Amino acid sequence: MYATRDTLTYIPNTVLSSVILSTTENRSKLIQHDENGRIFIDLPPILFKHALEQLRRWKNRGNISADREILPPSWHVKNEFDEMLISLDLPIECTLYNVSDDPSRHVGTGGGTLCDRDLVGWTRFIDRAGNVIVRQAPGIGCGGQKSGWLLGTYPTEPWTTTLSTLCYTDEMRIPCRAWTPIRTTHCGSFLVFELRSPPFCPARVCTDDYNLN
Repeated sequence: MYATRDTLTYIPNTVLSSVILSTTENRSKLIQHDENGRIFIDLPPILFKHALEQLRRWKNRGNISADREILPPSWHVKNEFDEMLISLDLPIECTLYNVSDDPSRHVGTGGGTLCDRDLVGWTRFIDRAGNVIVRQAPGIGCGGQKSGWLLGTYPTEPWTTTLSTLCYTDEMRIPCRAWTPIRTTHCGSFLVFELRSPPFCPARVCTDDYNLN
């Protein structure tokens, strides 16, 4: 199995990139060298192939399929696949995430009775839903009665994560009646948000369009 240097080092500060660039000591027992100095990675070849494919797609994200999730070969090895990504310091949330394309949560839409109770975990917003959670308190809308917005900043560097506050307004327009912590990770060409169940219903996070470049 072969991969280019650019692919293996595409995400900085990982086990893969540090070994290839020789910028730090070997931080993983999974990575060894043979008598000729060639790198040996003690991981299942089929699973590692899928991780490499994700790196290639990120690096060549001009391809229309570049942002699609790469699934493990089969669901019975999903846990092993996830553990491999973690062992290589790859941002697992950039590979495994929920997707929401519901346009009714876009800022400026009307209210409703929908709730994000089941939208929990790392989530990416796409298409008519926008691509980020708004950073200012919206009015009532986004498909619910209580609107969620991000009090904080988006990460600006790829493969970094910021910690912010997800505030929820209420019918009285109090901007942060309730809140939960939220992490946001920059995945190179898109952001993912780690959502928790809202403190009350009907409540939904409001989204908008944002240019990462």
